[in-house]
Amino acid sequence: MATEESLLLKVEGLGKQFGGVRALEGYDLTLKEGELMGLIGPNGAGKTTVFNLITGVIRPSKGRIIFRGKDITGFKPDRNAALGMARTFQNIRLFNGLRVIDNVKVGIHMRHGAGLWATVMNLPILRRSEAAMEKRALEILNTFGLMGYKDELAENLPYGDQRKIELGRALATAPKLLLLDEPAAGMNPQETDEIIRLISRIHQEHDLTILLVEHDMKVIMGACQRIQVIDQGKVLCLGTPEEIQNDPRVIEAYLGRPKGHGHA
Repeated sequence: MATEESLLLKVEGLGKQFGGVRALEGYDLTLKEGELMGLIGPNGAGKTTVFNLITGVIRPSKGRIIFRGKDITGFKPDRNAALGMARTFQNIRLFNGLRVIDNVKVGIHMRHGAGLWATVMNLPILRRSEAAMEKRALEILNTFGLMGYKDELAENLPYGDQRKIELGRALATAPKLLLLDEPAAGMNPQETDEIIRLISRIHQEHDLTILLVEHDMKVIMGACQRIQVIDQGKVLCLGTPEEIQNDPRVIEAYLGRPKGHGHA
């Protein structure tokens, strides 16, 4: 059992209602430093609500969120980002009119407090440490195999590489916790294999704690140490990939059939 000191994130009794609809109820989660955990569940299970609550996009109706020992319940996304939280989105959100390297630099600049508009407008505050930031951006592009595209506009890159830019930009903020929302969405099998390797690599090399939502079971089973399953806004079970794959409750939640008639 993890001690309080070893926990990076602790979520207790989280609930969220939208009007009369209960999107999440009694949700608990603990993430240890350096852990890579998957979050799965059928469509409408509440996965996006979990991400939006943890990152501060929406406020919980009840419960609390503790990050790095601090109660951050109700904190807004920019405040959580400053504390060391970064997120990617299911729908890619790049600055298409900026070069690939500048998209990564946005992450570096945001981490160092200059902010988005100072970055885009190239204000003097940024130019002071431009060389150091350029070096860091190039290191990240090298990690993601994007050095050859550094001066290309982001919108001109293939879809799979745009996904990598978004992941690189999140990494550029030097996060303690990285939340990945469907990082393999829309990818072909070869790109999916590559993203699994990349996630595993940055997890190990950067000592990151990662929470990963993904529909592709190959990604979840190939990358995650523990997997939490939610269904209809409640935690269904938690375990290793092997335990989850063979859990009858998971199979039923996904397929609506008893064990023996299919697999998750």
